[in-house]
Amino acid sequence: MGLADRYTEWLRISVFHEYYGRAINDMLQITPALCTREFFRYYGVRMKNDEAGVRLLIGTKQQVLFANLLENRKVDFYFFLEGADWFLDLISNIELKKHNEYFYFESLEKGKELGDEIDFHLSIPGRKKGSARKKGNSTLDMPFEQELRKRDKQVWGVLKLRIPSKWFAAFKKRQTLLPVSYCLTLESREIEWRYSIVDRRGKYDQILISETKKPDPSFFTGREKELIGGQKALEFKSSALKKLFQKEKSLFQLELYKINEHTKKKMVVLLPQPEIKQLKQDTNSKGELCVYADMVVHV
Repeated sequence: MGLADRYTEWLRISVFHEYYGRAINDMLQITPALCTREFFRYYGVRMKNDEAGVRLLIGTKQQVLFANLLENRKVDFYFFLEGADWFLDLISNIELKKHNEYFYFESLEKGKELGDEIDFHLSIPGRKKGSARKKGNSTLDMPFEQELRKRDKQVWGVLKLRIPSKWFAAFKKRQTLLPVSYCLTLESREIEWRYSIVDRRGKYDQILISETKKPDPSFFTGREKELIGGQKALEFKSSALKKLFQKEKSLFQLELYKINEHTKKKMVVLLPQPEIKQLKQDTNSKGELCVYADMVVHV
């Protein structure tokens, strides 16, 4: 008899990233803390990892006992987020790792219907007061602090889950477990977009950059610069930060003009989107991470 015949899925955890427009479970590792792992082992909970995320399963014969236990004890489950590569730090709107700090995500139940994905509240232990990224309490008494310190430095986040009360009511009504889905969403980072335009033959009298949906030449400001190798270029910097998306259509276009006393000819070229390999980072005067895209376009 197969696993699906003997076990029922009762919880699923997934991580979605706005940049990719999909779940990124294949890039991460979600592992239970020791206290949670021992609880699962004692009550026969099985874990499966696949592209859909982490799936937790319980034997069909143990469903009633398990559901009553969770309702009476108000059990909290803790999971570590590990394995974030360098590029995930660049494309996410939070710094995944800094000064041995980590991000603490706690599940929210309010306003959610059974069957909906449950969002997370973000709290960041150890942040200085006044940080723009700080939400909620900055000091958290976690039962696994000692374990966390011993783990690999790749741990950048902690998930705290509690099964919502609606789940128990539905179980009592149907006498069967309905899976609870938790989805942690990471937003794309807003960065400064920079384009260096190289007019190889010097044939254009005016070069502008505008948005494709609402042309606005003032969106970028241009200045002359010299590239590595001595090439002259006109650099444009965005006057506002823009989010990164992997598969979005071109947001900006290049307007090339040839002007004489009688005519003004215009040619439009769609500009490429930033790729991860084109992203660079630096720190500003406040010590905050500054990420920007540096793209060179030849015309």
